[in-house]
Amino acid sequence: MQLDLTILPLQSDRLTLRAFTEGDRAQYAAYHRIPEVYRYLYSAVPSETELDTKFNTLLRQPFLNDGDTLKLAVVTKEDHNLVGEVVLKLTSVQAEQAELGYLLSPDFGGRGYATEAARALLAAGFEAFGFHRIFGRVDAANGPSVRLLERLGMRQEGHLIANDRFGDKWGDEKVFAMLQEEWKSFNIRNESVERIGGHNVQFVGSSGPMLSREQDALDLIGATYGRDVDIIVVSAERFISEFFRLNNQLAGHFFQKMQNYGIRLVILGDISFHLSRSKALQDFVGETNRIGHHLFVTDRAMLEEKLVPAIRPNL
Repeated sequence: MQLDLTILPLQSDRLTLRAFTEGDRAQYAAYHRIPEVYRYLYSAVPSETELDTKFNTLLRQPFLNDGDTLKLAVVTKEDHNLVGEVVLKLTSVQAEQAELGYLLSPDFGGRGYATEAARALLAAGFEAFGFHRIFGRVDAANGPSVRLLERLGMRQEGHLIANDRFGDKWGDEKVFAMLQEEWKSFNIRNESVERIGGHNVQFVGSSGPMLSREQDALDLIGATYGRDVDIIVVSAERFISEFFRLNNQLAGHFFQKMQNYGIRLVILGDISFHLSRSKALQDFVGETNRIGHHLFVTDRAMLEEKLVPAIRPNL
């Protein structure tokens, strides 16, 4: 594990993640004064004195020992607005583990900045720092934050009941995590994105772990986040045989997850063996292709035929 901060600043498509500077003090204080920011943090809005103390700590933060925290300013490239912060807390040097956190101003919500920034820091955590495991903890009632961690491809490890308290209110906590090997398996950022028939299409090759659970759909979605992908094409070879046995509902749940996040799924390859064994699957494939939102295609030519609208010749 190499905790080398010379990799900073980090860059994503729309954002720069950098160390805080004295010039950020006013904007930092502005979003930390908003009560909504602290809604799920089990703490009160800090006083002006506490804000100054917190910010001064940011300017001289070590990142070497257990408990040390790396907080980075999230700044838009287009207009250089400070929109929030992302956090990586070093929880165990010996076990190579860190905790991921994020806090964004509500003024910049709904634009995908939180997910984009968290993904950039997660990538640095695994690829540059070399952590073995990175986890995130969220209030179970914080739906947007739960969905963010799911989009990143992290899996839920636990649901703690009434484990924290603020004032007289108890709250549940969900724990999500990812191992470095899981990041490598589902990180498909380097695979090709192509423009076909007006669609941004992400191709996922035949090599890699088998797709065997509903969570794998979320992992695929998370790996493409921030790339403006609207169709994911997955080789049929990546799915376990049980995927094509409709009585277990795995395929239906997989397609539904994609649908929930506005992603179309295309399964590419020869599934004739499975079709020959199941009339139900034949009907499912036929109906899916008839509707045309998700698709089963045998080859690249069939994919392009489905996605590229026919041009009517001039008569």
